[in-house]
Amino acid sequence: MGEALDWVSRIFSVVIVMVGPGLLGQWLDRKFGLHFLATVGFVGGLLIGMAYLIWLVGKLGKPK
Repeated sequence: MGEALDWVSRIFSVVIVMVGPGLLGQWLDRKFGLHFLATVGFVGGLLIGMAYLIWLVGKLGKPK
């Protein structure tokens, strides 16, 4: 059960890193009447999230 919860927390953190900047950009777009921050946020979140996912998989692949 502990290992399952550990995986859930890892997956949740990757999702937050990928989606969070886009949602923040969307909120800022609505607040300031802009039309590009959501796109920048989602693209940036995707890039940062993929880098984090690659780092996480590399970290998990190393023996302890």
